[in-house]
Amino acid sequence: MIFAIHDKEQSPEILVENKINYYEQGIHSRLFNSKVFWSWFFFGTWHSIIIVFVSYLALEFNFCDKNGLVQDFWTSGAMVFGISVIVVNFKVLIISNNHNFVSLSVTTMSILLYLFSLLIISEISTSELYELSKSLLTIPNYNLGNFLIIVATTMLDFGHEMYLSKFLFN
Repeated sequence: MIFAIHDKEQSPEILVENKINYYEQGIHSRLFNSKVFWSWFFFGTWHSIIIVFVSYLALEFNFCDKNGLVQDFWTSGAMVFGISVIVVNFKVLIISNNHNFVSLSVTTMSILLYLFSLLIISEISTSELYELSKSLLTIPNYNLGNFLIIVATTMLDFGHEMYLSKFLFN
């Protein structure tokens, strides 16, 4: 919501003057149409496939922690959810039109708040996630899987945005 309020391509004064019809692209469905919708749908599906496949491949196939224990379903689920938070925040950074200290701070705080909440929940002894964050950080496959997911999804998004800016909006 904060990005929607502060992410502006033009100043309000220029839009009020409206010397160039800035609203024409919306009237003619250039910014949102069925092609754009299905490309968003495709990229969302592709992101989810990458996240789930790499997460479960990294943790579910007999990979053990430092104590020799096989990771359980909660661990993989925590990885999927956590990396989804990070990927979505990176996507917001990629598709935003301008960045400033506040927008970067909000994105960073969003990621840190998730990590902080995971640390708090993993310290509650009655939680299913008890000591989960400590064990996750000691597993090399968890860190490698997160890195691979971030690189794959971010490069996909960045390439798509570069394609759109070069070929479609010039």
